[in-house]
Amino acid sequence: MEQIPIKNAIRKGLWILNGGVTVIILGYIFIALSFSNNHPLVSLSIVAVGFVLSWTYWSFAVSRWKLWAYARVDNLIRAEESRR
Repeated sequence: MEQIPIKNAIRKGLWILNGGVTVIILGYIFIALSFSNNHPLVSLSIVAVGFVLSWTYWSFAVSRWKLWAYARVDNLIRAEESRR
């Protein structure tokens, strides 16, 4: 397995986590806007589902990213210290 610097692991984590959440939220907002004229309650429900799904995605993705990063970071002790 290729070892990478801490900075690269954190950068990849930010892109994966924040990018995924942003895509999910914006997608559900776009879908909700298409229903906003006819059914405002449906639109609000769609946004709420998007929020819950994005939170769920983040929860699973952060665990997967941590496992990935711990396996590849070149100096794990420094990585733990940078977390604090």
